[in-house]
This record gives sequence, structure tokens and C-alpha cells, in this order.
Amino acid sequence: MYLPITLSQLRQRRLEAGAPERLKVRMWLFPRLGCATALAIVAIPVSMYFVADSRSKPSSLLARGVALLAYAAGRALRSGRRDTPDTADVAVE
Repeated sequence: MYLPITLSQLRQRRLEAGAPERLKVRMWLFPRLGCATALAIVAIPVSMYFVADSRSKPSSLLARGVALLAYAAGRALRSGRRDTPDTADVAVE
């Protein structure tokens, strides 16, 4: 969960860099600290894979990630089919 937040913060700060008067709080060492944080977030599960005692944790994390991607893809496909009425939306008279 922390990686998407970190990446969105980096993206948002880059978008608002053109208008520094809109930024209310300065970020220390931008963008190097944000990039280092993102790399650390990725490096920890990768390094856990190489330690035999904690090898099951990254694989379960990978399985959860695949499940979340499948869920997101299913939602995207369902939202694309909103042009046709659902059976729940049709009133029975």
C-alpha cells in the first residue's frame, strides 16, 4: 500500500512543480528521497525472497497482488459494459 502512495506523491509533486506557490509544505530532498523510499519498499520483499525462512511471505504477497490485479481488471471490464441495462435495473411490471 505504501508504494502506490509514494509513487503518487512523486507524480503529484512533479505536476505541481510548475506552480510552487500552490505547494504549502516543502518536501525534503525531493525527488531523491521519494525515489529512495520507493526503491526500499521494492527491495524489502525482493530481499525476503532470498532468505529461506521468509520465502513464503513474498510468494503470498505476490498471490495477493495477482488477486488484486484480477479484481481491478474485472471491475474495469464491468464498468465498460454499463451501456447495456442490468437485469437488476429493469423494473418488472
